[in-house]
Amino acid sequence: MEAFLQNISSYPTVIFTIFGAFAFLYLLLAAVGLAGFDDVDFEFEALSGLMTTLGLKGVPLSMVLGLVALFSWATCYLIVALLFVGEPGNWLNYVTGTLAIPVSLAVSVLVSAQVVKPLRPLFRALNASAPDKVLIGALCTVRSSRVDETFGEATTVIDGAELILKVRAEAGKGLQRGDKVVLIEHRKDTNLFWVVPEHEFKS
Repeated sequence: MEAFLQNISSYPTVIFTIFGAFAFLYLLLAAVGLAGFDDVDFEFEALSGLMTTLGLKGVPLSMVLGLVALFSWATCYLIVALLFVGEPGNWLNYVTGTLAIPVSLAVSVLVSAQVVKPLRPLFRALNASAPDKVLIGALCTVRSSRVDETFGEATTVIDGAELILKVRAEAGKGLQRGDKVVLIEHRKDTNLFWVVPEHEFKS
């Protein structure tokens, strides 16, 4: 156990330990609605293009980060465990550790791309079905900490299944977690639903 703790807290594995901690935190925030599962995914063209090139597009960004963090950490840990000799701080281990960083990232991206591949049809089906199933005028419950022009998620139940939708609202609505909102518009290019408070819709 002592060797394990020393390994994950020493260069270079500590870099991926920290990366993994941030990825886990992002997943946790997304799970409780404080961050979007895939809000960041396609808002930056460079990021979107890179993910497509690497074969990581088609699933939520939070899942991609989690997979890359896990596999890069595991790869780096194995390299250190197998190749490090002598004292952790000697020059040979430093060189090996520095080379282990890009190798670990490359391996993790390749493995993650293979894991993501069979999941793409599932998320594609979920994303495609939401606009067809969720009718304009449906009542939803805000699940994120807020809903404004740039961020927001809400849930609704259709045919007994709970759906998580990316929603947006005009500035100044003051929408928070637990508020009831109504879907008034769907924008297919971004798969976003615009909403208004329930009381405003009924007035």
